[in-house]
Amino acid sequence: MLLAAALFLVVDIGSKFIAHFLGWQTTCNYGIALGISIEQIWIIVLSIFSLVAICVIWYNYNLRKSYNLRKLWLDIAFVAVLVGALSNLTERILWSCVTDFIPFFGLWTMNISDGLISVAMAIIVWHIWRD
Repeated sequence: MLLAAALFLVVDIGSKFIAHFLGWQTTCNYGIALGISIEQIWIIVLSIFSLVAICVIWYNYNLRKSYNLRKLWLDIAFVAVLVGALSNLTERILWSCVTDFIPFFGLWTMNISDGLISVAMAIIVWHIWRD
């Protein structure tokens, strides 16, 4: 799982450098999902709370399951959520915003971390719902 976490983190950080290097249009998102405006301190507090909650859910879910290929995908999804959230939280603490550069149907922009979190949460919900 450590390898997956490192890979996700390198891809996320690298994508932001590549976006700047290639001159892609980037935006500095000071808000939360979909650009909803909220004070920075609350974003940091909610992010930390969310990280702790995901860790607790992951730990409790791991206690009940034997290891198999299905569990591996679930573990990778939890790692993707954690890495995506930590990456966005780190960027927010360092620069007070998160760099977004991927246009999403012309409605909003996102970054790799946002995509990781979204896809991984869909996988987690699907797996938990099936159990």
